[in-house]
Amino acid sequence: MSAMLEGLEKNLKKSLLTNRILIEKKASVSLRFQFKCIKDLHIHHFDVMLCCDMLGSNPPRDVKKSLYRRLYNCGDDLETQLYSVSLLQYQVDFVKASTVGVKDMIRLVKYWFKTSLAKPSETNRFRRLPSSYAMELMTIYVWQLAGKPIFFSFVQGLRAVFKFLVNCTDICIIWFEHYDETFQIVKKSVQKQTR
Repeated sequence: MSAMLEGLEKNLKKSLLTNRILIEKKASVSLRFQFKCIKDLHIHHFDVMLCCDMLGSNPPRDVKKSLYRRLYNCGDDLETQLYSVSLLQYQVDFVKASTVGVKDMIRLVKYWFKTSLAKPSETNRFRRLPSSYAMELMTIYVWQLAGKPIFFSFVQGLRAVFKFLVNCTDICIIWFEHYDETFQIVKKSVQKQTR
């Protein structure tokens, strides 16, 4: 698989626009690069990740359960990444299903997260921050806890998300859209969190 990414990188470097492409980061299953546009010199960021469609367009519940079981039991980080990427569309669809106000709130939270937290340094290198997607989920969850209001104050919403973030190491949120509460892996995950 890394040969595919190496081939992509090689072709990007050979292209006529190579002086507008900056390879940022390579990993075993992904390639990150920037592309500077010709017209107004703005930059687009790209993350290319290897993946295969393990579920298909409308998988039955038992196929999903099988994939979740493999993902849960997987001890290999590389394999975990591949499984996770195959679930990416579910993540996108879940966030897309939110109201416009919630999506605006998510953008605000992510902007704050990106601009207001100190960059990693020697003094704070051990801190663990939630991922961007985890921030989206927390924002959606806080909105759901508030009763899914159609109209809400961004100030109060941001405050609620901040309060929630203070306890982010103790958070265990589960939505049951793709599996039920009796699924053994869900039970085990909840048990791990409550210990």
